[in-house]
Amino acid sequence: MAAPLISVIIPVYNHYADLFKTLKSLFQQSIYNSQIEVIVVDDGSTDKDTKKDQEILKIALPQVKFFVIPHAGAAAARNFGFKQSSGEYIIFWDADLETNKLFLEKLLTALKTNPSAAFAYSSFYFGWKKFPGQAFDAQKIKSHNYIPMTSLIRRSDFLG
Repeated sequence: MAAPLISVIIPVYNHYADLFKTLKSLFQQSIYNSQIEVIVVDDGSTDKDTKKDQEILKIALPQVKFFVIPHAGAAAARNFGFKQSSGEYIIFWDADLETNKLFLEKLLTALKTNPSAAFAYSSFYFGWKKFPGQAFDAQKIKSHNYIPMTSLIRRSDFLG
């Protein structure tokens, strides 16, 4: 079996109601197919419904790789997920993220069109507030990080 093109890594902590919605959004991506690897890393959830929801997820979505680690925070869960992944590209997908169905396709096209770019990102909404995308500026990024966590990254350029 060929390695997946994109590994989608989803850290989750006590957000299973949101996780089901975000997985639906992910599965509706225009390029979702066997080349998309989905990895969910439960960061030691403690809410009362977690065990039941974990079992539902494993049964309903056997194509999803599911891991449980001791609680160590989102960054640790993302790095753990990266170590389990094998895609040429990776993206960290928050457990409450819902996107346009062309989201991954557009980011992938941007990276394929610009082979020297390490990652691609877009505008996004947080609640009702829009955070518009900005052209990359090496000086500006040093004082203000305007790049969202949900960016498509070439595996070879991910530093951990």
